[in-house]
Amino acid sequence: MERFSLQTVKKLLNGRTLPVLGLGTYRVAREAVRASLDRGYRLIDTASCYDNEEEVGQEVKKSGIPREEIFVVTKVGYGLCGSLSDAFTRRREVNQIEIHPFLAWDECVSYCEEEGIAVMAYSPLTKGRKLRDPSLCKIAEKYGKTAAQVMIRWSLQRGFICIPKSSSGERIAENANIFDFDISDQDMKILNGLDEHLITDWPGIMNTPWEP
Repeated sequence: MERFSLQTVKKLLNGRTLPVLGLGTYRVAREAVRASLDRGYRLIDTASCYDNEEEVGQEVKKSGIPREEIFVVTKVGYGLCGSLSDAFTRRREVNQIEIHPFLAWDECVSYCEEEGIAVMAYSPLTKGRKLRDPSLCKIAEKYGKTAAQVMIRWSLQRGFICIPKSSSGERIAENANIFDFDISDQDMKILNGLDEHLITDWPGIMNTPWEP
């Protein structure tokens, strides 16, 4: 079983690397960015529509951590990629999608794996909707972990880059405490069988507040 840590990185097609665990910052305050960096996170995901890119940048600068050690991920519209033809012919390095045991996207993941495209899992904790699922909780109890920790670990063992969000320093630390156990093949099979096509991030749903 591959060993993971906060320093573990995934190599992209262009030769660059990204940490396998980061912080999602949708509706997250700057204090969460500071807490994540203090706890060893080196990947921060943001977007212009989050309206917090400036705050993220300020916290990165204030951290005192060398800038080359921190990866800030954002989203760029195709219209900003040069010509329209360039936008559709450029090879993608990372595909960021909502993915968790209850939304597996098997065909999409298979395509990405075949093409060497890294999958980045956002909303990996189902916005809390499935943290009390009996099958998930049974596995979590077996390993002495929380349901959230099991879902993050599932993402890493599936080979995804995982970016759970939280505004709580305690939860940010908890989310990173997933490097001291392995989910067995049998339990991974159970988790892989939980797919129910649960999408939590479509319009109308994504505006429902939830704080882990």
